[in-house]
Amino acid sequence: MNTISVDFAVEMDQATSESLSGSNLLDVFSAELGRLKRIIAGMGLSAPDGEDVLQDISIKALKQTRELESPEDDIRWLIKVTVNRCLMEQRRRRTFSRHAQEILKRKQQTKMAIKGNGRESDYC
Repeated sequence: MNTISVDFAVEMDQATSESLSGSNLLDVFSAELGRLKRIIAGMGLSAPDGEDVLQDISIKALKQTRELESPEDDIRWLIKVTVNRCLMEQRRRRTFSRHAQEILKRKQQTKMAIKGNGRESDYC
């Protein structure tokens, strides 16, 4: 187990002991942490990104006020939230990559336009 996972597990234990409301869902979250990590890894996120996702899910679990009927419902809810958060992260990466490619393309076009005019610039 790496230090990030250990630190996160310690923080979750503290949050669970400090929280009075929603402790049932946090107990399920703690018990299902391994499964959630496997889902995150299976969706292609790195360990640091996975820790961010787990932190977001734990915050949502703390804020969850709706009573779920059974531990199975809690597990389903946690899995659904995990998958949705991973999909959001993947969309964010694609958007960032697309914007970065557009910027590089415009920069290259500007360089070519400046060279075409016979003016070299130190700014490109």
